[in-house]
Amino acid sequence: QQQQQAIQQAQQQALAELQKGKTEGIAALKAGQTSAVPALEGYYGLGVGFQNPYLQAGTQATNQLAALFGPGGEYTQQPTLEQLQMDPGYAFRLQQGEQAMQSALGSSGMRGSGAALKAATRYGQEAGSQEYQNAYARFMANRDAVMRGLSGLAGTGAGAANVASGLAGQTGGNLSNVYTGTGQNIANT
Repeated sequence: QQQQQAIQQAQQQALAELQKGKTEGIAALKAGQTSAVPALEGYYGLGVGFQNPYLQAGTQATNQLAALFGPGGEYTQQPTLEQLQMDPGYAFRLQQGEQAMQSALGSSGMRGSGAALKAATRYGQEAGSQEYQNAYARFMANRDAVMRGLSGLAGTGAGAANVASGLAGQTGGNLSNVYTGTGQNIANT
């Protein structure tokens, strides 16, 4: 009977110790989960924070491209004559050519004659046509350079968005693993 009581007492002490160990183990698992969740969220925020400048630049560039190429956008229209005439090369070459022609005609005493007017008209038409094409080409090249720059920034933003999306998925998976692992460990306990 004494042995029986000793066994029962030992079983009760062992059971109490197991209960205590279980309670402490569950508390430790929950504490680990409680500290892991904010740590993972913090690392996610840090990672996305590193991507923010690129996301913002990409968003701004995408918005600019959408405005330029959207309905009625500047890049959906051909340049106007006024825009092309503002080209410094167009105005300079036209002015220099007219001055050279006037000098040549003036030195030969033909300024104001019919021949001078005919020469001026011909020069204006030829130079205007040639310089219009040159100004148009420069105008379109400038547009292309702007578009390429904005497209590069938009691509950088898209890359940063992919990184941020990957971080979100990875963090979600890690959080799920923390909760699942904690639940399994508590069940095992």
